[in-house]
Amino acid sequence: MTGSLQLPAWFSLDALRGKLRAAPGLAGRGDNRPTLFIGWDRRSLSFVIIEKGKQGPRRLEFGRLERQADIEPIIQVRDHLNDRVRVGAVVVVLSRADLEATELTLPPAEESEVSTLVQSQIEEGLSEGESLPVIDYLELGSSAEGNRQVTAYVAGSDLIQRLRDACDQSRWRLAAVVPRGLGPWGLIADNLLARWPAAVAVTLLDGEVEWLVLRDSKIERQRTVRVGSDESDLLGDQIWTEIQRSFAMSGEPNLEPHLIAFGEPKRIAELTGPLLSRFRDDVSVVQPFQVIGGSVGGDAQDQHVFAPLIGAAKLFFERRLPVDLIRPKSPPKAVHPMRRWAPIAGLAVVALLVLTYVMRSDVVALQTEYDQKKSKLDQDEKVANKQAERADIARVVDAWRADEVNWLEPLQQLSEKLPEGRAATVRRLTGASTADSVVFDLSVQVDDESTVAAMENAIRGPEVSVTSRRVAERAAGTDYPWQFETQVVFSREAVPIPEPPEIDDLDLEADQEPDPSDASGESEQVDSATNEAEQEDSE
Repeated sequence: MTGSLQLPAWFSLDALRGKLRAAPGLAGRGDNRPTLFIGWDRRSLSFVIIEKGKQGPRRLEFGRLERQADIEPIIQVRDHLNDRVRVGAVVVVLSRADLEATELTLPPAEESEVSTLVQSQIEEGLSEGESLPVIDYLELGSSAEGNRQVTAYVAGSDLIQRLRDACDQSRWRLAAVVPRGLGPWGLIADNLLARWPAAVAVTLLDGEVEWLVLRDSKIERQRTVRVGSDESDLLGDQIWTEIQRSFAMSGEPNLEPHLIAFGEPKRIAELTGPLLSRFRDDVSVVQPFQVIGGSVGGDAQDQHVFAPLIGAAKLFFERRLPVDLIRPKSPPKAVHPMRRWAPIAGLAVVALLVLTYVMRSDVVALQTEYDQKKSKLDQDEKVANKQAERADIARVVDAWRADEVNWLEPLQQLSEKLPEGRAATVRRLTGASTADSVVFDLSVQVDDESTVAAMENAIRGPEVSVTSRRVAERAAGTDYPWQFETQVVFSREAVPIPEPPEIDDLDLEADQEPDPSDASGESEQVDSATNEAEQEDSE
């Protein structure tokens, strides 16, 4: 199965070749091939081929041909050259017949707004359905009120397209389209312009005369008039009249400007007759073929006709064309919102990142401070809990010691002060304690009542009280016939309690608490010992 690849109509070798030739970066002014400068009117066309050499521009060929109405001028020159010269680019110099010039007065505006104002005023004069033309302009200056004076050059889009098509057919590149009236400006040297503050540059053409009114080295006005006679006297008078009218329109009718003419001096004198004398010989003649020399045709008598082409060539090679319909001045492109807001958004993002970094640093610092204070708080809580635990232990110990009795001390005192065993015997001894005293109850059997009195006197003291009462008298013949109940009361001051150990020496991790019942343990032991002694005695 076979098939063919269908390519779009615009994708062809010829179209691609034309695009490459039109690309400034590929076949632009870096092309070393010569450049064709061409201009025409209704009867004839003129051309000059100039090569930009290392020593400066140089003429290779020039000529004038009778124009053929059914052939484009570029195609006619291509057929005339017949590949004698390999031209790379074409600069078209258009006359007023093909390029409309309109003087406009613009309101005060910024430099970037001038092109928009020019385009809007030109478009206002278009009829409905008419295609937009190609527009470029030349600024002439400003009025006292601040209004801008410009000359707008308008070419139909179909004319520009015909020129492009003719160049594509000839395999040349359309480099520029310039007005013929501005071409001679390139022939005037800067030192000549600086010498004369006001000047008129006149160009003689076939059936037409064009001149530039120059003021302070700048173009103030450009005029083109058609002459009605070839007689030099009439031609000179008509040119003088038009120049005077031009200065009268500018408000300076008595100004005497300097005259600059282009061409061979004798030929200019022959063509203009008395014009030169009217300027009182205040005239400068510029020969175009001396501005850009060449090996052929340097003494042409009609070189004044080539003045627009040579001047345009000089402006073109020096890259200072005031008007170019191929690259017209256009309003500045609107800045895309993304490009407009991108720097602001970038700054906002950077500021946000910086703010985030600073806030994160603050958060990290606060988190660190929080962790440190939380750790300190935990430690303080542990210390507080430990201290509370110690306080609880101290309270328990204090509560336990509130009922604590030093039984050994009073018992020792009693044992030292009781009568000897042959005079008395203790059958029962019990002890109890109160908040103010320690009380011992004794059941004593004695051999005589005086023994009890002696015992009481021995025990009694400043902080000890003793009371006795007889309970029974036993039968005679027993060893201890008298039985007494004696109560000995010791005050708390007489029974000191030893100091407790320090809290820090206690085992804080012990789970058991002191048993308050231990305080009465000794009393129970004493009671049990007394009971056992009574049982032995009764036996």
